[in-house]
Amino acid sequence: MKIERRIFGKIFIGAVIFFVAGVFFADGNISGYMRENGTKVWTIRTAPLISSAEIVASVRPLSENYSTMDEFISDELNSDFEFTSVGGSWEEIKPEGTRIESEVRFKIDGEWGDWIEIEEEEDLVDQKLHYGMASTNPARTMRYKFLLYGNGAEKPAVKNVEWTFIRAAAPAAAPAAAPAAQRAIAPVLAEASQTVTAKPVLKPLFAGAIPDATGIISRAKWGADESLRYLKDNSSTPVLVELEPDFYKKYADELQYSNVVESDADGKKYKWPLQYPEAVKKVIIHHTATDKNLDNPEQAIRDIYYYHASTRGWGDIGYNYIIDRDGRIYEGRFGGEGVIGAHSGPGNHGSIGIAVLGNYQNEPLPDAVVKSISSFIYKKSKIHNFEPGASALFRGELMPNIFGHRDIMATTCPGDYIYNLLPVFRNLASQSPETQRKFVKNYAFQDHTELFYLELKPEEERNITLRLENTGKIIWDNKTFLVVDQNPEFNSVILFPTQNGEILAPMEENEIAPGEIATFKFKIRAQATGKTVTMNLTPIINGAKKLFTYVVLPVKVQQPVYRYEIDKMTLPPELMRIGNSFDGSVRLKNTGNVSWNDVVLAGASIKGILQEKSVRPGQIGTFNFTFNTAKKSGFYEEVFIPKIDGTVFQSGENISFRTLVYEQDYDGEFVAKSVINNFEKEKSYNLNFKLRNIGGKSWNRSDFKIAFVKDKNTHIDDLNISPESIAPGDVATFSFTVTVDKNTELGKKVLMIKPKISGFSLVTPPIVFAYAVSNTETPTSQNDKVEGIDGSDIRVKIGFSGDPEITANGNFEVYAGTEIIDSLNSGEIGKVSMDSGQYRLDLRGKNFLKGEPVRFIPKNGAILRIENFDRRPAWNLSINDNEFRGVLEVREVDGELTVINELPLEHYLKGLAEASNSDPMEKIKAVIIAARSYAYFYTTAAEKFPGKPYHLDDNPDNSQKYMGYAFEQRALNIVSAVEATSGKMVGYNGAVVKAPYFSSTDGTRTRSAEEVWGWTNTPYLISVDDSFCDGGAFRGHGVGLSGCGARVLAEQGRTYEEILKHYYTGVEVVDLW
Repeated sequence: MKIERRIFGKIFIGAVIFFVAGVFFADGNISGYMRENGTKVWTIRTAPLISSAEIVASVRPLSENYSTMDEFISDELNSDFEFTSVGGSWEEIKPEGTRIESEVRFKIDGEWGDWIEIEEEEDLVDQKLHYGMASTNPARTMRYKFLLYGNGAEKPAVKNVEWTFIRAAAPAAAPAAAPAAQRAIAPVLAEASQTVTAKPVLKPLFAGAIPDATGIISRAKWGADESLRYLKDNSSTPVLVELEPDFYKKYADELQYSNVVESDADGKKYKWPLQYPEAVKKVIIHHTATDKNLDNPEQAIRDIYYYHASTRGWGDIGYNYIIDRDGRIYEGRFGGEGVIGAHSGPGNHGSIGIAVLGNYQNEPLPDAVVKSISSFIYKKSKIHNFEPGASALFRGELMPNIFGHRDIMATTCPGDYIYNLLPVFRNLASQSPETQRKFVKNYAFQDHTELFYLELKPEEERNITLRLENTGKIIWDNKTFLVVDQNPEFNSVILFPTQNGEILAPMEENEIAPGEIATFKFKIRAQATGKTVTMNLTPIINGAKKLFTYVVLPVKVQQPVYRYEIDKMTLPPELMRIGNSFDGSVRLKNTGNVSWNDVVLAGASIKGILQEKSVRPGQIGTFNFTFNTAKKSGFYEEVFIPKIDGTVFQSGENISFRTLVYEQDYDGEFVAKSVINNFEKEKSYNLNFKLRNIGGKSWNRSDFKIAFVKDKNTHIDDLNISPESIAPGDVATFSFTVTVDKNTELGKKVLMIKPKISGFSLVTPPIVFAYAVSNTETPTSQNDKVEGIDGSDIRVKIGFSGDPEITANGNFEVYAGTEIIDSLNSGEIGKVSMDSGQYRLDLRGKNFLKGEPVRFIPKNGAILRIENFDRRPAWNLSINDNEFRGVLEVREVDGELTVINELPLEHYLKGLAEASNSDPMEKIKAVIIAARSYAYFYTTAAEKFPGKPYHLDDNPDNSQKYMGYAFEQRALNIVSAVEATSGKMVGYNGAVVKAPYFSSTDGTRTRSAEEVWGWTNTPYLISVDDSFCDGGAFRGHGVGLSGCGARVLAEQGRTYEEILKHYYTGVEVVDLW
């Protein structure tokens, strides 16, 4: 064997081949076997349950239609024997920006347990292949779930799913390695090390050679079947998995071996050679997907071992050590101190992998584990000479010497609870847990408190008792007291209410002789800052002697949570006359974990003042305010944002009111109008405009008088006003037909409209429609002719580069400017290129040079297609998103040909891939309304691309992800949502606003526009609670609507309007058409 080759080229992940002795049967999708040494093999359908054997059954359920599902829950999968673990494997097809999560649950004694999230492992050879495992108390039935998160346009897929039921039993007589075996292998180690370097060699300590005094439960004791570690054919060679060569080249200095052992003292070859790094620098913490009420941890460890060693083919368990919920430590990977495991991919080499049985994403870690794991890491740090609380370079980055699995790989492991305790582990592992020798020094003590860290809620006060044994030779008298070293980090985090000067606590006893225990009692109170700090405590003996040994006690104060529920609100009426005022109040219940002292309800123009001096969690606070009406009529909306010392509350219901302030009984406000710029003679056009009632009385249809100021040859017909009655604040739609007769002169015209009711003019100045009269209508597509304002077009730059070749599935016309060049049939192609600053058209073999941009206009609803535009989703290469409704315009922009799709806004939204078709419908509607608002904003109120001949582009990094007609055909739920919400937008203070949205938060809160972009004029874009989002990490800018959170709210039964009002503070959903 050439060790030098492995130094730079290979790292062992698992043997490619492995051997199972015995008989194997397979029947369709079910197979099974039982191992030798008393093990028999048969299929699951006929195999009796034999309690002394490992029984394994593989079930390959059908997994169709994954590509169209957001959540897949399997039918019940049943086993003929009671299994204690399941191992899964499946292939994932994940386009960029998509995500897959897997969970399992078990039925035990007829009751289904909770879903357990599986920590997935990628196959380092085939990255599409994923693995996962979960352990349980004995069960016969399971279900699995896949959560498939799309990126809006594409969806991930899962295939070739396989689950393996496992119940691994200990061998009848577990072999223990004798000390002689250790001595026999030592020369082999020394000989092998000579081919590498002269650096120190980390030697293996085999199971059985570990002294019982360590407290580690050996492999023999938890029942490891050591035969799984060996190749059956001793003449074969283990095949090592090669990673990318660049990985070894980049980290060559870190990936050196001090030793590699391929066989035991008897010459039997290991499936997984024992590999030892030159140094161990890190400890990496994991958790396992395990039932929280697991009765038999040894069984779970045997199952993990079997799954890693046999099912995965590694030849051993991947973790170096395992810890159960009671803090007991189990030996993992065979090979002893420093042996390389398989637990963290690129982090395996030079680390110790410790796995805690259980899932700690949402479950607190038992105190016994905290103490056990910290003490254990301390011992390992002394063996390997690293500082637990320090950081050092690792794989090119400065990383703490104790870190979590998620810090080096894309995973939630080791769960939030363990991850948040890593600072505590680092602190405790830096302290010696060893008992000092007694009665040697005059002054000494030993801590008997059994308190190794504190976790406090904000403002929580707790009584602490410290018990210190006098292990010196001098008696402690009643002048002895306890002190805590002052730490600037204590400020705003903790304080000590009973501290008197430097005295934290006097000794309770009058005298403590050597060997007796002294008692010190004090109080600690958390403040409102979430942080972990460290107390260094020591006695001042007899009032004079301070020792420089300490009781080191980490204190974690939880993050403050500012939340509320609305108890009662007295708000201004919906209608008020100018000059009036209103005294209102808001009563809020404190549902957070910290008191309110200086809270205000901050509005844009008024503030609500807290009447109580302090409001503790669970109590109700009252905020009074006065609303004085403005001097101008119109809608006024006030949104209250609770703040404390400038900090916005994390969550709570919307606190706002909306009042129509009016000056006279009859008054109106212009809202919107339709736009048609060119009229052709002898044709009729449907127009409309909208007015909002901002007076004090309702409008009735019969009371209107509408005056039209127009050209004498322009005719107005079919005037209609809806609805019949318009209350204050509501919007009326006025629709009518305009016909230009043949005698009308060509050129620009103006139509003015003066609506009156009961003699009062509603708007000043009049409503004006400007248009031009021509003999032929300016080219537009038939499906662009939509009545009313919903027919306003949007122009979108398509992400195509080159010379476009355009065709259609029906007849279409080609124009240069307003000049028609040719009419083409279905399937015929028009090509456009640039030639000496002019547009060259190739149409049916004819060439044309034109100075105006080229427009392809479909007839009778035909769909245009860019024939040489290849935009295919990775999950289905038979699809090509190169088809478009409306007009395709080709023009030169910045020296390059650019394709622009011009179409009605509502049609544009149907081809928008900003939500997944498999999302809940209310989430889709919310996203569509936000997207419509965004697009409308940039077609009316602002320019996204100033000076460009288009409003938006199809790049989601710049604008929105527009995919066109082909997407519309496969996203029927998107289309339904667009149609169901037609014309609805997000409004604030009477104006449509730009409504940003993004993929997901980290499960805490969204971000305000001010903290992300510095915007100070968007009070509707403040930070709000997003704790229901299970996205795991921020994806996107974080401002506005969270796609992840919106999905959960929709699943909980919230409507699209409730979702929008949660993420956009103080807004309304307005209906513009």
